Amino acid sequence: MKKLWLSGLLLLSSCVSLPPLPPIPAGQLNRWQLQGRIAVSTQEDHWNAKVYWQQQGQTYQLRFNNPVGQGVIRLDGNQQQVVMQTADNKRFVATNPDTLVAETLQVNIPVTHLNFWIRGVPSPQPSPSNYQLNAAGQLTSLQQDNWQIEYKNYVKVQQFYLPQKLFLENDRFQVKIVITQWELNSPDFFSAEPKISLTD
Repeated sequence: MKKLWLSGLLLLSSCVSLPPLPPIPAGQLNRWQLQGRIAVSTQEDHWNAKVYWQQQGQTYQLRFNNPVGQGVIRLDGNQQQVVMQTADNKRFVATNPDTLVAETLQVNIPVTHLNFWIRGVPSPQPSPSNYQLNAAGQLTSLQQDNWQIEYKNYVKVQQFYLPQKLFLENDRFQVKIVITQWELNSPDFFSAEPKISLTD
């Protein structure tokens, strides 16, 4: 029933012309890092990991720590390609991080869109099907590319308000992300190890 409701809502919203979304200040950020936790669920399985993400322009490094006992999985990428390295030093190369994660880890994590969604900003393409803003002009919900995104809390980081907790759902996967720390314009980006380690 929930899937039918979500599909119907997406279909209905696609028929409505949305007003232009006002600029969101976090969209200006191109140098940031975060750490937190991610959980991915389906009807058959559950996958969770600590996550560490560094972004500088189009270049990023993304780590999943101990997803289902697999150790540290690392993604290094840009607009041209992405390289995955597993705990047993296997390497996988692709042009699309979403496809690489789906085929290798068997989970659907929309990395390309998450670069934007995780900052509380719609992805540039495709256009959102629907969205809702709070009184402060922050996204509280977003429908885009067959995903429903719900924002539960924002935290102030320097002059920006950034998501602290968000939920993503499509017709098969549910993704929960809790961000425990944001850092902007850090001088030690892309160091060999994260400066701050997460605790269980």
